[in-house]
Amino acid sequence: MLADLLGGGPVGIHDDIFACGATSITVMRLVVLIEQRYDVAIGLSRFIAAPTVAALADLLRAGHAAAPSTRWCRSARAAAGGRCS
Repeated sequence: MLADLLGGGPVGIHDDIFACGATSITVMRLVVLIEQRYDVAIGLSRFIAAPTVAALADLLRAGHAAAPSTRWCRSARAAAGGRCS
């Protein structure tokens, strides 16, 4: 998912995604894609604080993801150009 958002280049699991060209909008889009695909919400601030694939996996494994809230859904998907169901 991340490689697609960044234009298809390789991204190592310990690479800082911002150093690979991601922006805050890219991160928001990634968070929305994760929510849509896996039905879990990752706090944007948590991911920005540790912006690697490995850190994201750690967040998911440690249970720092939750069922998406309606408010989060509206704001994040609207900002990413999507719709909330």
